[in-house]
Amino acid sequence: MGGSGRAATCVQPERPGGLILAPRPGASADVTGDCATDAADLAVLLQDWGMQDSPADLDYDGVVGPADLAWMLADWGG
Repeated sequence: MGGSGRAATCVQPERPGGLILAPRPGASADVTGDCATDAADLAVLLQDWGMQDSPADLDYDGVVGPADLAWMLADWGG
């Protein structure tokens, strides 16, 4: 909760099939849906490195890799 006493709200776009994903140009790299790009998101990205069909595939190129890591680091703390 913030100083206003209200819980933070974040909305993540959805990929067909109901998988929650944030990434697209101008979007957050928050793959865990907790409204922050932080160590939890990095853990998912590293765990899914080289995998397909992962929420950590931030650039939608079909595999989690260096471009996704760069995207996440650019959005760190966001």
